[in-house]
Amino acid sequence: MSIKKYAKMWVDMYEVYQKDPNIEDTIYFNAPALILVVSPTPINGGLASTNMELMTNALGLGTFYSGFTVRAAEDNQKIREFLGLKADEQIISCLAIGYPKVNYLRTVPRNDAKVTWL
Repeated sequence: MSIKKYAKMWVDMYEVYQKDPNIEDTIYFNAPALILVVSPTPINGGLASTNMELMTNALGLGTFYSGFTVRAAEDNQKIREFLGLKADEQIISCLAIGYPKVNYLRTVPRNDAKVTWL
């Protein structure tokens, strides 16, 4: 997805929010908490993120990864300053956390794994 398309989506969502701040937002779905995983190395941040996701599920909470937030903060100096990020820090993931409205007794559908045994 191009940066222009993301920017337009972000502006459109902001305009909807400006008209009525009480409707459910389409970025975080009114999640009461966000966790930004910041790490100088993607592998460490990724491993920490997956463990946090497992723990939220174990606590009966819901979570989802917001790649939209990571992308928006990636090259936006104002967002980086607001978050207090240093120049060498990068956001690895953003987890939105809250109590889910719906519970599923299955995992998210995924494509079949492609495994090569050596």
